[in-house]
Amino acid sequence: MKSPQSLLAVHSRVAALCAGAALLAACGSTSAPASPAPASTPTASKPAASAAQPASLAASASAAAKPAASASAKPSASAEAKPAASGSAQAAALPAKLDVVKLGEGIYGIQAVKYGMNTGFVVGDDGVMTFACNPADSWDLRFAAIRSVTDKPIKWHVNGHTASDDVGCNPDFKKMGATIYGSVKMKEDYEALWPDMLRAQLNTPAGRQIYLNRSTPTPPDVTFADEQVLNLGKGREAHLIYMGKGHTIGDAIAWMPEQKVMFSADLTFNKGHATATRGDSINWQKILDRMIGMAPNAVVTGHGAITTSAADSKEVMQNLSTYFTYMRNQVKTLADKGKTVEDIKKEIDLGPYKDYPAPTADAIPGSIEEYYREVGGK
Repeated sequence: MKSPQSLLAVHSRVAALCAGAALLAACGSTSAPASPAPASTPTASKPAASAAQPASLAASASAAAKPAASASAKPSASAEAKPAASGSAQAAALPAKLDVVKLGEGIYGIQAVKYGMNTGFVVGDDGVMTFACNPADSWDLRFAAIRSVTDKPIKWHVNGHTASDDVGCNPDFKKMGATIYGSVKMKEDYEALWPDMLRAQLNTPAGRQIYLNRSTPTPPDVTFADEQVLNLGKGREAHLIYMGKGHTIGDAIAWMPEQKVMFSADLTFNKGHATATRGDSINWQKILDRMIGMAPNAVVTGHGAITTSAADSKEVMQNLSTYFTYMRNQVKTLADKGKTVEDIKKEIDLGPYKDYPAPTADAIPGSIEEYYREVGGK
């Protein structure tokens, strides 16, 4: 049993992660239910290579970032990246529908609003595979978006990482009979974090509205240490690849090599502040290099506009890597002057990124703590 001190520490961390946003920065479960047989038998897995009061902070909490231009099927203006609202305020601001972006034959992205989590889906021969889903900015709208394309059953749901905006819809998909997939590390992360995260959500009116009927822990049924392949149909082979620790310890992508489409979850943030609170920005840059090397023609990003060209996809990943270098350099400059991490949170100059939106209230200060550790801060 956890000591009162450790419980207080956990709940303090949860409160910081959840403050001011409908998105949670992390989630997990205590025990996994018996795994049902997958709805489709995947091919054998194969290894994958590892891989001033800061007006700037205030601005990031309220500024909007425009989505990147794309060469085709550009998301509508409703997809502009803005900070996530919380609870019922967010629900009241939701559009009538979410845009669906066609990325290939049978491959689609659902463009979230207010810098929320995007969802990818693939329509296979006999069912649908979905990737990442946030119920806080409407399960109903996401499900309706899928149904605007196909009425085939959703048989496979893939988690890119442990966070409520990725795993939050697991109970919904499970009720439909879908098999849930995630990396081994992601499931471990889920099991360690979800009970406390769920309790924190259920202690708020907005959280109860979203999670009261989603309170059954629903970790992945099937896990992969390196790579898992799902054969969904001709040209729609989905490679689920564990990428290592970037945004979180369990980060994975879905890669459709025949059409060169990638579902990245929070390994990509398009024109917004990335969250490295539980991550490793140095290794994240190595992961980005690997993803760039895969040369995707389209990426369902975690947050921000979905990309629909090879040039835009590469640019998003290069820009994110440049962002990490800038942020670490800013933190190191202040740390070398003897500034504490709390000083740095107040004094950091966000420079070209001052107008970027942040997915959660803790995204910038929490990530600064990680950058501080990475540059040798004590």
